[in-house]
Amino acid sequence: MPSVLHWTEENTRQLEDVAAEFGCYVEYGAYPHLKLYENDQEVAAVQDWTTFGTVYLRPGYERAEEVLVRLAEALDPSTS
Repeated sequence: MPSVLHWTEENTRQLEDVAAEFGCYVEYGAYPHLKLYENDQEVAAVQDWTTFGTVYLRPGYERAEEVLVRLAEALDPSTS
């Protein structure tokens, strides 16, 4: 993502909404992880401590590109 990511109540809710779209929940720790409800497999993680947001995706996850696009849309600060 091309911008700095600062967590707010609004974008945290948006993150959780995106997770739900993909059958996931958000597990919070050092940074949020999207994990599948069906088997707890991590499919994405959003890292926020650099000068831009970074999303890590599970190799081989069939919907990785879709998740990335939706996260970029939902977490874009210019649309908030």
